Amino acid sequence: MVITENEKILRMVAFFLGIIVAFLVVVVLRQLRSIMLPLFVAVFLSYLLGPVVEFLTRRRFPLWLAMLIMVVIVFSVLYLLGLILYSSSNDFIQEFPKYEARVTLMVQDVLNYFEIPLPDAKEYFETLDWKKAIQDASLPKVVSSTLGSFFNFLSKVFMVVLLSLFIIPGRRNVGKRLYRMFSEKRAKLFENVLITINSQVQMYLVVKTLISLATAGLSFLVIWSFGVDFPIMWAFIIFILNFIPTIGSIISTIPPIIVCFVQYGFGPRVFFVALILTGIQSVMGNFIEPSFMGRSLNISPLIVLLSLIFWGWLWGIPGMIIAVPITAAIKISCENIEPLKPIAVLISGK
Repeated sequence: MVITENEKILRMVAFFLGIIVAFLVVVVLRQLRSIMLPLFVAVFLSYLLGPVVEFLTRRRFPLWLAMLIMVVIVFSVLYLLGLILYSSSNDFIQEFPKYEARVTLMVQDVLNYFEIPLPDAKEYFETLDWKKAIQDASLPKVVSSTLGSFFNFLSKVFMVVLLSLFIIPGRRNVGKRLYRMFSEKRAKLFENVLITINSQVQMYLVVKTLISLATAGLSFLVIWSFGVDFPIMWAFIIFILNFIPTIGSIISTIPPIIVCFVQYGFGPRVFFVALILTGIQSVMGNFIEPSFMGRSLNISPLIVLLSLIFWGWLWGIPGMIIAVPITAAIKISCENIEPLKPIAVLISGK
């Protein structure tokens, strides 16, 4: 097939227009983060809550009653979780200064062990008021910026759940609307794409949620049984960060190990806590999760890493959590659009 000069020019124009559109989309997503992020989270939350509503409606519950039951369950769970987590974070801030003597001694031991000639640093750590440093410096600000106030947290949750309430019923009628909007052939194509996206993303999110819950539960038992402080907070962090592939599971085990080390020093307790927590993450991530999920998403590990970096830069930790489902939706869409199939091949794993 011979490509004419005009076709080459049109393809080049389309290529550069695509780059411009992609750049504008990124700018809009970043500038409208406060609007777009809750919307995206609500969409993916609907994949988790949708099956509950469908289960109830199949049991002849009216749709409005099924939605009401779902809302009551979600808010009850989140309210209790928020109370526990907020209380744990406050206890963490208040009780952290009790470690000041231990932390100071550990820093001095490290400086002495490596024979670092830093007398000013040693004097600084000897005279450092850890309580004032914790209150004035990073920790309260980090916790505050991450969790916000309890009421602010609830308001954001309310907005996301409210958006999900509108999304879940709307998803039931998408197929009919497509046939009214497009020709039968094109509507059938779009419907197949949406069905594939829904099934794969829903499978990923449901399995990931159950695996993260199991990982957090087992980690809580280990942290609590070895007497490490704040087991509920560490379990919650492990649950959230496990949604971030590879990186999250590694990072999530570090805080409880550090606290155990500060509490009890280097010894068998720290060794076993680190070993068991790492073992739980390894077994869940490398054996249990793949056996349930299989290769349903089929995304290249390099693309997963790049998507984590991109969405993390764009929306922070929430962006990293939803990075993989978004990438999967893009791949499935590109697979069904002829000019974009090379992108789908690039994203795919095997």
